[in-house]
Amino acid sequence: MLLSCFLAWLVALPIWVDGGLNNSRFTLFAVAMMSTPTIAAVVVCAIEARMSSFVRDVGLWPLKYPKRLLWCLLLAIALPVFLTIQAVYIGTWLGTFPGDLKNFTILHFLAGSQGTGAYLMSQVGSILLATLVNLLPAMGEEIGWRGWLWPRLQKYGRVPAIFVSGVIWGLWHAPLILLGYNYPFAEGAWGLVFMCGMCIVVGAFFGWLRTISGSVWPCAMAHADSSMSVKQQSEPFHLLLK
Repeated sequence: MLLSCFLAWLVALPIWVDGGLNNSRFTLFAVAMMSTPTIAAVVVCAIEARMSSFVRDVGLWPLKYPKRLLWCLLLAIALPVFLTIQAVYIGTWLGTFPGDLKNFTILHFLAGSQGTGAYLMSQVGSILLATLVNLLPAMGEEIGWRGWLWPRLQKYGRVPAIFVSGVIWGLWHAPLILLGYNYPFAEGAWGLVFMCGMCIVVGAFFGWLRTISGSVWPCAMAHADSSMSVKQQSEPFHLLLK
């Protein structure tokens, strides 16, 4: 955990020194930061002299339960998209999202001349394509968190494993969250509090995928899919602000 966080801050240091979120290479540094949990896991594994079993220990290979793995991969793709879609409805109902469930004004605005059906299909296609592209960076986190850390926390019980891994995962995001990333309206460390809460909930689902499938691949797929789904959902805000 300490090594992962140290490496994350080291990678993000140029962003803090120059421009913060406005740094022209912010995305590059953020993606590079995603590899630090795996690097930390490899270092610890080397110290323990267990590199020969690393690929098996983190659930990369072999694929123990092919049928479970397939179902988990499908869930990893479908559930984050579903949660993103329902968030619009729940947010509108709570008054935290400027939705219009009667006329779907924002949807028609975004669709433009291509029509809502074609727009929604294009969004689904872009999410799936972007998920595949984002799979490798997501694996950089998941090998460390769900591949290496999650199984080693099981001896303390499932619920403690969910909370401990979620808090660790959330705090690891500190170099970006404290700059205003993800929670731009949260003051000070409140963004980290919200991030830890999100990571506990989402991490529970990722951990379940890891346990059921015996593999880290569904976790990486769900991570990549979640990231792209949230990004697609946030675009209307940026367009409306412009």
